[in-house]
Amino acid sequence: MKRYGWKRELAAVLVAVVWVVTHFAGRFWDLHFRQWAFSDDSRALLLPGKWKGSFIDPDGVKKEMALEIFPPPTAAEVWLSKESSRYRPNFSLMRELKGKGTVLSKLGKEAYRVEGMVDEDDDHLFRLSFMPVGGKYSIDRDFYVSLVEKGNWKNNQMQLTLIFNYYIDGGTRWDSADPRFDQHPILTLTRQKE
Repeated sequence: MKRYGWKRELAAVLVAVVWVVTHFAGRFWDLHFRQWAFSDDSRALLLPGKWKGSFIDPDGVKKEMALEIFPPPTAAEVWLSKESSRYRPNFSLMRELKGKGTVLSKLGKEAYRVEGMVDEDDDHLFRLSFMPVGGKYSIDRDFYVSLVEKGNWKNNQMQLTLIFNYYIDGGTRWDSADPRFDQHPILTLTRQKE
């Protein structure tokens, strides 16, 4: 037993050193290359958080959206995750956004799971996809938010250019001859205090 004791101790020290280096390198990476999500300043205005705004859908229905962008995992968590290769970390995971959204109107409540990506060159730009929670739309004959190809944020304001799907009789529909499908309103949201 004593013959292998020093090897175990050395392995434990090496694991601890790798963990410490990964943690501090990850923190440096987050603070310098992911300023949209991380800051040493507790008062910094970051993209993750709760946002709220209203828009009118292509049928003229006024809707209120509440959107929450979740804080992303730290760089160290991404580097140590199973999604990153041991030899080649997946840097696109560093720009990934996840969250949830709710849209309320006289028609009812629409609940969404939200995923997206921060732009590689400008971290104030992003795109989002909205998927119904549970994979099912709750309101028939309704325009649902589907995509945001042009999203931007600065300080306490966010703007989303909305793209819709129309849900009818158990499926989504799109009609190029229908001018409602060409409408892409810009939704302005404001940051909500936590």
